[in-house]
Amino acid sequence: MLSKRHKTGADRKKSVRDAVSRIRQKAPQDDGQRDTLIEKRVQRMRQLSSQPRKAAIVASILDTVFNAIEQYPVDKLPEQPISGTQMLVKLLEETEAERVIPAEDDPLEGARVRGLAARERLLKAEGGSLTVSQVVKMLGISRQAIHKRCSKGKLIALSTSKRGYFFPQWQFTDKGILPGLEEVLAFLDEDDPWMQASFMLNPNIWLDGASPLEMLRQGKINEVIMAAQASGEQGAA
Repeated sequence: MLSKRHKTGADRKKSVRDAVSRIRQKAPQDDGQRDTLIEKRVQRMRQLSSQPRKAAIVASILDTVFNAIEQYPVDKLPEQPISGTQMLVKLLEETEAERVIPAEDDPLEGARVRGLAARERLLKAEGGSLTVSQVVKMLGISRQAIHKRCSKGKLIALSTSKRGYFFPQWQFTDKGILPGLEEVLAFLDEDDPWMQASFMLNPNIWLDGASPLEMLRQGKINEVIMAAQASGEQGAA
């Protein structure tokens, strides 16, 4: 008997047909426009049937998505459209990844999904993130100057693989860089940019539960520097 990891071409095509059937079942029957959108996705699924490797990947992904959708409360669905990536992260995060992703697939997969969800939250927090082009326009300096600041640890640039680098908007003000940020980052030079962003946004025990970002906005630079120093020493211990 073949295992899940050794499906035949016929099995893969059947997986795609099953996924197509599930998509049809999810389509609202009283809304012609949404039916049309669903049909377009169904057509793309049919086209993949002739490409077994891609079909197997898509079918596997759809199984996970459908498991998440079936667990997700309808009243929690966003009223306004959001990107597919944001909705996927939201689905997997709020339906508890461990129950959506079969343990036999990869015991660490749930942790990876939580990590992706945490990164997505950091990218969207406090006004979202900017592209390098937007930062160039905002600061009035060249791309090379921005890359130089990042390499010296004076700016936070979050790497998102194929999407490139994004710069948290909260590190800028209408006058340039948030006062005190460079000094604080100097004490977090052992941390990667994602850890630095997490430090800035999360409640901090050394700041009586306030976030370092809140304190910098209040001009309390020394207090945040001390918290960063304590965090660095704790990490090195």
